[in-house]
Amino acid sequence: MSKKKVAIIGVDGFSYNLINNYIKNDIFSDLSKILRNGFFTNMKVTIPEISNVSWTTFFTGNNPAEHNIQGFVDLKPNSYEIFFPTFVDNKGECIWDDLEKYNKKTYALNIPGTYPAHKINGILISGFVAIELEKSVYPQFLIPTLQDFNYMLDVDTKDAQNKLISFLDEIRYSIEIRKKTYNYLWEKDDWDLFIGVLTETDRLNHFLFDAAFDSSNEYHNKFIEIYQMVEDFISFFYNKCDENTEFIILSDHGFTKIKQEFYINNWLKDKGYLLLNTKNMFELDKISSDSKAFALDPTRIFIHLKDKYPKGTIDSSQKNKILNEIKNELLEIEYNGEKIIKQVYFKDEIFEGTYADRSPDLVYITNPGFDSKGRMIADSIFGKTHLQGMHVRDDAVFFTTNKNLTLENNYIGEIKSKILNYLL
Repeated sequence: MSKKKVAIIGVDGFSYNLINNYIKNDIFSDLSKILRNGFFTNMKVTIPEISNVSWTTFFTGNNPAEHNIQGFVDLKPNSYEIFFPTFVDNKGECIWDDLEKYNKKTYALNIPGTYPAHKINGILISGFVAIELEKSVYPQFLIPTLQDFNYMLDVDTKDAQNKLISFLDEIRYSIEIRKKTYNYLWEKDDWDLFIGVLTETDRLNHFLFDAAFDSSNEYHNKFIEIYQMVEDFISFFYNKCDENTEFIILSDHGFTKIKQEFYINNWLKDKGYLLLNTKNMFELDKISSDSKAFALDPTRIFIHLKDKYPKGTIDSSQKNKILNEIKNELLEIEYNGEKIIKQVYFKDEIFEGTYADRSPDLVYITNPGFDSKGRMIADSIFGKTHLQGMHVRDDAVFFTTNKNLTLENNYIGEIKSKILNYLL
């Protein structure tokens, strides 16, 4: 009897609403057929709903306070020094570690949060934020092959808004190279779990999601053409699966069009919670000792406690009062008569684990269209940049061909245990 296998195609920022819209409008004809042959649903992801947090929760099955990846940036303990977490900071046990105990092999390709590459029983090619190819590949003997394929770690988004045509060409090229690379590796050896991720969709969505549904947008057809490449990519690997290989599609968050950006640190400053001697939040050491709170991207608020931060003066007995004040005021914020905050949570409502002390004291979810940013831009609370798309927590996607792999709570953190129960 042939052994059980699982193949996963991850599509960063793949939107449940976009898929349904494109199926309804006959844009996704092949994907429509695939989705009818299994279980398809929208899925909730982590809070905050950002790539490295969500993907790490997927491959560890842990709460962010347990695996310790809680944002694109974080603070070193007892300091104001900001750093960018990498796989080195992950404290969770990965699905490929669990499978290795049973001599099962994993191919983990371009998953955000896996840089630098580390030894696994199989193959690992790091995803975002991978910087150097030499540090992104295990085993290293694959590097010359990847170089021959012109493999790209990521597309170049610098100045993409001013070079949209070349940006779109690079996205198409990158998808083609990933397809070629993943197919080569698929055929190379006898794996048990195959995970191949596309991140080009996230880049496309951030810069051009206003073109997703607007036929009058000059980039609408080009946007659709790229998503049809994604559909072809999914169909290609779906059709390679035999009767012993279960197929999964998932994303790390959904997407929607930005109405306005919301600058949380400007708001905290305007309300008197944050006092700074600089407008640059990457100089948090300039924070005033009179500050009660500050925020990190995208929606994480921290109370300036005296026992936790060098200049902190807030006593723990004052903490709950300040948190309740901030929560109540956040829920009242409006833009043109529309509430911008959907939900606000205290730390113990969301975060549970060994590293909960590093979790935000308050975290919130915005209503679709209001994109929260930690950086301070001028003195405004609201603004609009060149970015057109924002992440949505409950608009991620999950599809499986096997009903035994369905999720009870439609949450990304359930996937690991389901796969392990199936394969082991």
